[in-house]
Amino acid sequence: MNSRIHGMIRSATDQDMELIGRWLLEASRSGVDSLWPNWRLTQKVHAKEKDVRVFVEGETGEPVAYFWGSLNTSDSILDVRPSHRGRGVGRLVVDHLIEESRSLREPLLHITCSPESSEHFWNKMGFTTEHAGGSIWASRVIEIPIKLPEAGKQRDITVRFFDDAGAYGDARALSEYAVRGLEDEAGTIHLPRILACYEPRGSSALYVEISMRRPDELLILHKSKCRNQAAVTLGVEDCLNGYCVAQIRLGSNFIS
Repeated sequence: MNSRIHGMIRSATDQDMELIGRWLLEASRSGVDSLWPNWRLTQKVHAKEKDVRVFVEGETGEPVAYFWGSLNTSDSILDVRPSHRGRGVGRLVVDHLIEESRSLREPLLHITCSPESSEHFWNKMGFTTEHAGGSIWASRVIEIPIKLPEAGKQRDITVRFFDDAGAYGDARALSEYAVRGLEDEAGTIHLPRILACYEPRGSSALYVEISMRRPDELLILHKSKCRNQAAVTLGVEDCLNGYCVAQIRLGSNFIS
């Protein structure tokens, strides 16, 4: 069994690119799955955008994985040198990219699995895969915590997201969250984490329902399409691949 390795992530150099190109070609000639068919695109990204990064092995100082883009878009690439697969390199890179998405407050990860043999890897990384339109799509909602104010009124909030079938019929919510937030003096309820949902495939819009639990009733604060101005004013934001809610701005005139 191969031992796990350690290293660092940095921007790719021209020398790194030459070495990566060699092991990609070698893998292609030996019939091993790799991203050799996309190599010209990766070279263009390196030349024009300088966005290619590498995982450098600590012992040799050589790149054993490269990647560009993010986990929030299918316009991205991640590949590990065949000789170093199964040693934790891919997981280290994915963990790094997840932290980047957290720092950007982007909870909805969405990529394509290419080659198809990579589907198993992405499943191990906690992604859910779907076969559609001749491609394999992988998605994962990551938790992004938010620091709450030191004081405020506790509010039990439920946020549910629907497609057309749920908004106008009896279909279940696409996503549902029940959290306890804190309302400040200005009437803004701060939530403990970002609540998000993917935009539905096809022509359906995404709807949001926000409710607050009181001792004797469930108060519906809002229900509409996520893109409606009333929803935006309340605190619904668009994010990569969908919509999210981090706070609910009721205003100081709200009767609690």
